[in-house]
Amino acid sequence: MKVAFRELHRLLNELDTLHETFSTYREDLNSAHPVGLLYLARSVVHDLAEAPLDVRTEILIHTDAARNYSVQNLAELFADGFEVPLISPAGTDRLVDGEMPIVLGVPAFDPYNAFLAPILAHEVAHLATDISLLALLEEQLGQVPSTALLSDEVDSRGVRSANARLWRWLEEILCDSLAAWATGPSWLFALAAFLPVPSSAADEHHPSANVRTAWAWRALKRWGWEDFMRAKFPEFVEFVSGIALEDAPDDDSPLNDRLWKSFDAVMKVVESSEAPRLDPTEYEATEKQHGLQVSFERSYMPPGLAADPPGAWTLLLAAWVACAENSGIEYVARTVANQPYNQFLIKSFELSGIARIWRTLP
Repeated sequence: MKVAFRELHRLLNELDTLHETFSTYREDLNSAHPVGLLYLARSVVHDLAEAPLDVRTEILIHTDAARNYSVQNLAELFADGFEVPLISPAGTDRLVDGEMPIVLGVPAFDPYNAFLAPILAHEVAHLATDISLLALLEEQLGQVPSTALLSDEVDSRGVRSANARLWRWLEEILCDSLAAWATGPSWLFALAAFLPVPSSAADEHHPSANVRTAWAWRALKRWGWEDFMRAKFPEFVEFVSGIALEDAPDDDSPLNDRLWKSFDAVMKVVESSEAPRLDPTEYEATEKQHGLQVSFERSYMPPGLAADPPGAWTLLLAAWVACAENSGIEYVARTVANQPYNQFLIKSFELSGIARIWRTLP
């Protein structure tokens, strides 16, 4: 009797979890979203999850009234809640054999803002870091989370707590770097608009906005974007270059120092991943071919868009250039709220996505 009662009690808990999950996403199953945003979501997931992990996914977009951008791996949720074994082609026990069901959460107050898509890219990158890339970073650093990374820099009583916090920061900064790798300068613009400097201080899970912005700029320079940025956005580059990392509280200094010492290791993990990169040379060649910046300025589609469709991140950067070229941080922030450009950008994603699918048909 006691065994049967325990089994029934466990079943009740599982049913409660199942009911809560399906209730949360039930309306999303019947929701209609702009085709351009669906294409953009597919690009985000492909570049930041499918390519690095060599998996296939099934995507559900959830309009979230409580949070901003987020990602949820339902396969992992059900594995934890229902003790379902997950088997992957790679041999790990974290992936589902087949399509990985994931939920992309977008903020209910502004669910279709294409300019902030790089923020969603950061969230999707957590799938890759959680499953494999953070382990690769541990190998690069020659450390594991239980190692006293800061033993020489903080008192012994705070070592364990500080190291745990540092590894949470490393995961976030790795996701930042993956988003910058895939989306190029659009990540830096979206970050500056979404997380203004210096209003966003460090917390238990994230380094300060100062550090994250400076890190993104250093990474973009490493990947060849500096000349492009200085030519197109001189005022913005001046602002980013002038960020004072010394403004961080003294308590965070050892963590910030150790974080920056990990820069090369993080870059190696990103660069060795299978995530596609937005290359500055390829972007400028595409821009020159299609006149993408002019098309966004004048709100018309370049004739070659359907014949040779550029990728989502190329289109997004062209839109940023059209809206914010030669402008400072204030205008970059206002670009996010530019609805006419945003709507035109979504239509560009739609046409580009349709053209790409059409070109793959036999």
